[in-house]
Amino acid sequence: MIISKLVIGNFRSYYGEKIFEFKRGLNLILGSNGDGKTTFYDALEFVLGEQNIDSNVYLRSCISAKMLANLAAGEKGEVKVSLEMQNNANQKRYVERSFDVVKGDDGAISISNVQHLGYVKLAIGRKSVPVSSLLQGEALFPAVIKKYSLFKGERALNIFEDKTTLQNLINLFSDIKEMDPYIAFSRFAEKTSEIAVSNAQKKNKQTGVKAANLMEERSKLEKKLKDAQARLETLQKNYLDTNQKIESIESDFDTIELVHSMQDALKQVEIDIETEKSKLRENYSVSLLDDLWILEGFQPILESFAEKMTVLSEQKQTLINLDKEAKIRRQAKIEAEQKTIEEFKAKLVQLPWYIPDVKTMQSMLEKEVCLVCGSKAVKGSDAYNHIASRLQEALEHLAPKKEIIDNSEESKEDTILFIGKSIDYIHQLSIQLYNYGKNISEIKYEIENVKLGNEKIQNHISKKYEQADSIRTKIAQILAQSKSGNDIGGMVGNWSNIKHWFSDKESISVEIDRLTTKIIPQIKESIRQNIEEYKKCAVSSAAKEFLKINNFFRLFSNALENAEERGLEEFMGRLAESANKFLSILNVDDFTGIIRIYRDIRDNAVRVKLIDKSGKIIENPNTSLYTTMHLSVLFAISELTKDNFDNDYPLILDAPTSSFDEGKDKTFYQVMNERLNKQCIVVTKSFLVKDEDTERFIIDEKGLRKLLSVRQIPVYRIEKMIGFDKQDLSSIETIVTPIYY
Repeated sequence: MIISKLVIGNFRSYYGEKIFEFKRGLNLILGSNGDGKTTFYDALEFVLGEQNIDSNVYLRSCISAKMLANLAAGEKGEVKVSLEMQNNANQKRYVERSFDVVKGDDGAISISNVQHLGYVKLAIGRKSVPVSSLLQGEALFPAVIKKYSLFKGERALNIFEDKTTLQNLINLFSDIKEMDPYIAFSRFAEKTSEIAVSNAQKKNKQTGVKAANLMEERSKLEKKLKDAQARLETLQKNYLDTNQKIESIESDFDTIELVHSMQDALKQVEIDIETEKSKLRENYSVSLLDDLWILEGFQPILESFAEKMTVLSEQKQTLINLDKEAKIRRQAKIEAEQKTIEEFKAKLVQLPWYIPDVKTMQSMLEKEVCLVCGSKAVKGSDAYNHIASRLQEALEHLAPKKEIIDNSEESKEDTILFIGKSIDYIHQLSIQLYNYGKNISEIKYEIENVKLGNEKIQNHISKKYEQADSIRTKIAQILAQSKSGNDIGGMVGNWSNIKHWFSDKESISVEIDRLTTKIIPQIKESIRQNIEEYKKCAVSSAAKEFLKINNFFRLFSNALENAEERGLEEFMGRLAESANKFLSILNVDDFTGIIRIYRDIRDNAVRVKLIDKSGKIIENPNTSLYTTMHLSVLFAISELTKDNFDNDYPLILDAPTSSFDEGKDKTFYQVMNERLNKQCIVVTKSFLVKDEDTERFIIDEKGLRKLLSVRQIPVYRIEKMIGFDKQDLSSIETIVTPIYY
């Protein structure tokens, strides 16, 4: 069976009617991002009936925005996709799906006449056939086959990610499924005959007790085996779930780990920034008062004040010194005068008899006569005045010291030069301010040092910010470059759990290995020994006959189970053998390895791995080899389909070569064109190069001509019509152009 024609009408970006005609062998559809490659697959799924035909929301999403914009009020448009297929007898069969769209006066749209039809053309007219009768009944393109024929995206190529794949393939291509009813019957017969043996043994008095004990022991062992197998099943499920989690991020693991380490580095940089910020002294307003930076400009004032205080202190000291000198002179004079008086007193005491004393002279004045010489001394006479003068001198010499000082010009009381202690206080303040002035002089240097320190810290912080921005940019670039479609950012946030996945997988694997290689075999061996002992208890003829029957069904059941396992291994081996043939074809002159398909006992999941000749698993094959490995498996399934159904089905792939090295993609298509005799429709960006002048993608004519020189094949170029508005969906139209050379 091949797809010979696909007509897409008013379906999303395919405005109007776009026609693709295909042949057996390789068919290429060349398109860049946003040109309509995904819509091509959506149109195939639409016509083959994968979506709910009654879903109004889905149908609305299929309408061409350009058609809708061009419809006048009340006008009707049609969305239709038609598929022409050709069976092995070269008979053509048709499937089409369509619906009408009417635009109301208010711009609202209504959908009607929804149809999904199958038909065959007659000489006159056509004959309607139910779609299911064509696709399923005639096995034209059954859903189970389409599942392994239509692949949108490279990730879809690994079909064994779906746990049901192996069973589906067995049901399609293997006779193993036919053994299931026989296995179920043999197990039932084994259990029934075992009950008959037990009932017969109970009637025997000699061995009945022992047989009963053995049966009880076996029941316990079987329960233990059942529990162990249930535990194994749970572990296998856990292993499968854990392994699927790991596989879902396996291609991104290095990226996740790198981004996580970069985020840790980013956190450390942010901590460093905060640490550096804490070292800054930028609160200058506080420092003006708390650290007295405000006094930095007062240094000249303090110096002037100190100079004036020095002058004042010197002047004060001069006055004090002068005062002291005056006091010394006065004291010396007083002391000299006092000495003279004392000497005079001494002399007065020792006056000779002829020198009158004070009282005698006073008496002489009163009597107006000189008692020394006896002459008269009349008052007012020279003699009288002489005696009075001598009396006055005697009285002055005999007067107290105080009287002398008080009557002297120099005997006045000491003058107080400085009242209070203001000058002393100011002087002390001057000293303090002078000493503090030394600190104030250092404020300038402190401010300069703080400013320089802040500048250094700010420069360091700026570099840290640049480092943080650089890390963030690199993280964003790494996340943007991920091709898996996974939420890498979310996975990085889940890093602690991801690390546990690997340790959990390892511990589960160890436990599964312990159950499968030690515990379960030991229990089975104990059951076998129990059965051998039980046989010895069968002494009656009835018990012996039932035991023979039980042994037969037990052996028969085991044989069927072993045959089923061998059949499964055989099927996977046959699939791998065919896949390796295609792997060799798709990797000309390259290392291929050997495809091995096996069931992993740890989770019962099917694995597809590459191994070398020694049997060593190639853990991380390059991406192109990994892709061709899965493509080879798909080609192998296609071969099985041909052998089992006597029918071949197309493979429809979405750009499986994006991971190939430059040039290898074209070699890949060359090999497919030369050596594969089956229909392959490949939607790809290969054979497109960017024109440096127009910045548009154009066809690599040299590469395409080389491909077509071996065999002409259908090639179509799909691209957006030039002149579209980036913000207006109704301006988008996919143009389909056949390429001929």
